[in-house]
Amino acid sequence: MAIVTKTDWTITKSADWLTVNSISGNNTETVRVSAGKNPTSEPRSAILTVKGGTAPAQIVTVTQLAGTVVPEVKTLTADVSLIAFEAKGETKSIGITSNTTWSITGKPEWCLLSESSGSGSRDITVTANENTRTEDRSGQIVIEGDGVSKVVIDVTQKAKELQEPGPDDNTPPA
Repeated sequence: MAIVTKTDWTITKSADWLTVNSISGNNTETVRVSAGKNPTSEPRSAILTVKGGTAPAQIVTVTQLAGTVVPEVKTLTADVSLIAFEAKGETKSIGITSNTTWSITGKPEWCLLSESSGSGSRDITVTANENTRTEDRSGQIVIEGDGVSKVVIDVTQKAKELQEPGPDDNTPPA
């Protein structure tokens, strides 16, 4: 921008996203005006006011086109795909990594969770109750989030071991 004058002059700007290499001077000068990247999907405008001597202020409107906004890619992952529990029952951890809200929409009835929903990344604990049955059991923990694919974690638990009668067992023979 060229400022043509024979007197002292000043420039004020209405927006911080504009940079002016010289905001004051005297006589004729070329001033460089630059704009920072527009982070929005809308055009924006700012005003430069040039004042010099007794002349009326000159208003320069600077308009910047809309920026290219790249939407954030939402993610939801778990640090395990399988959890295997012993028959006696135990507690294990799932590390959830996410940048969106999520909830656990499915789990085996024999599992307890430290929490069933949240946002962002966190560790949750899964506690399996003792398996008193004589067969293994299995199920799935399903985690779903806003705008992401669901995460499915397979869960298994060993069966209770049958005890063979010992020599001190007082059970009469069949």
